Amino acid sequence: MLHLVNLFIFLNWFGDSLDGTLARYRDRQRPRYGFYVDHIIDAFGAVFLIFGLALSGYMSERVAAALLIVFFMLAINRIWPPMRSAYSRSHNGKWVPQKCVCC
Repeated sequence: MLHLVNLFIFLNWFGDSLDGTLARYRDRQRPRYGFYVDHIIDAFGAVFLIFGLALSGYMSERVAAALLIVFFMLAINRIWPPMRSAYSRSHNGKWVPQKCVCC
């Protein structure tokens, strides 16, 4: 069973490494979409990894839930600044869309 986990971790790493390279090679770069997809895939990977640890008995369900909450808090903290900077106040105080600094 552990070999299956290693295989999926390798596939996650390989796909995460390959998507940007493939987009640059094909000259079809979409940085905002890639930013979004990378973080969604990472979130699903963390959920499956921690859920698997909780089911395996190596970690209690409470510790797994706490670890998942901490992961999502850190993920929000990592994702929020680039998304927040996509908007800025105009001279009349309204929020207007701007280009995202991460892209």
